[in-house]
Amino acid sequence: MGLAAILRGCPPPPIGHLYNNTDARVRYCSGWRCTNVAPGRNAEVRFRYAGSFRFSLRTPDGSFSYAIADSFRPAYEDRWPDSNCPGCPRYQFQLEPDMRVFLLAPRTDPPAASLPPQPPGFPLLPAEPAA
Repeated sequence: MGLAAILRGCPPPPIGHLYNNTDARVRYCSGWRCTNVAPGRNAEVRFRYAGSFRFSLRTPDGSFSYAIADSFRPAYEDRWPDSNCPGCPRYQFQLEPDMRVFLLAPRTDPPAASLPPQPPGFPLLPAEPAA
């Protein structure tokens, strides 16, 4: 998909790495892509773009919806070699027990004990209960 987006003149879709810093398994969904993230683990996640990057998290305590404004990208972007999407921007996120999602500095090894200053719009808070 990355190559097709580049050929169409669209920026490649961002890829995230979500670290689950909670005690519960979390199910991350964005569009039709869903990923389970075990406690204390990192998982690659993809974003659906609909005016902003939207995703939901489902835990044993409920479902939560999030939206990320596009303005944070340049300062926190990193590009890693990836055979599936070379040149796609990558970001690291950390989910905390209170369901806030923090943006981590590039190449941070999660869990980050000391969370960095956050750009506008972060940490993410659930926007509304997910359907």
